[in-house]
Amino acid sequence: MIAWSAWRLHRRGLIGFSVGGFLISFFYGAAFQQAAGTSASSQAAFGRSISLVAKQFAFLIPLPVHPETLGGYEQYKWLSGAIVVMMLWAGLAGVGIGRGDEDRGLTAEWIASGVSRTRLLLARSAAFGLVLLIACIASVLGIVAIAPAVHQDPNVAGEILKALSMAAGLFAGYAIALLISQVPAERQTATALGVGAWCCCSWSTGSRIRSIRLPGSESSPPSTGWNGRARPHPAAPSTSARQSAWLWPRRH
Repeated sequence: MIAWSAWRLHRRGLIGFSVGGFLISFFYGAAFQQAAGTSASSQAAFGRSISLVAKQFAFLIPLPVHPETLGGYEQYKWLSGAIVVMMLWAGLAGVGIGRGDEDRGLTAEWIASGVSRTRLLLARSAAFGLVLLIACIASVLGIVAIAPAVHQDPNVAGEILKALSMAAGLFAGYAIALLISQVPAERQTATALGVGAWCCCSWSTGSRIRSIRLPGSESSPPSTGWNGRARPHPAAPSTSARQSAWLWPRRH
């Protein structure tokens, strides 16, 4: 029952980010051939022009890798921006699960029914992690779907690896926001600290999407994520949920 309730609370985010991500990546891909042309020379020239323009915005998003390919073009034009929006979503979800359920009385209701605080946070975190994974995969499946129509390599394995890397990093950020949101007494302060700390951490460490197995490019080492740094330990979100459960009674 608790698992179904936790899943149902994320249905709007699931529908919005999954459907929206798929459609946006699909239509960006549909515009690729018109912008880049059909010949190898025109696509190479298009890639060089994209790289020159991208240098002016390198402080906001990473430089494109192989923008003459569909995967590289979409990564620069769509996924680099999508990761920023999803970063805010993950941070707000962490604060919402940590503190929003309390304000709505859901936490007290579940605990009164015999569900422990730790189990509650783990169930809510697992549900959000699944929703996040589906949204990330949907955002790259649009690229795979449109690739044959624009005469490009779908690169299914590479795009799925992008989605997995995105989801892992975003879920770690969610865990950071969840943990920090337990410290302040006021909900507004918890929101500012939780989301702000996650965004600052991501920005300072360069946690923005990088190339993973794009055609003609080297993939990241197995031990690293999209930012070329060590991937979050798989137990990090679970540890954060347990620590949040430990902090909760100390705020009350």
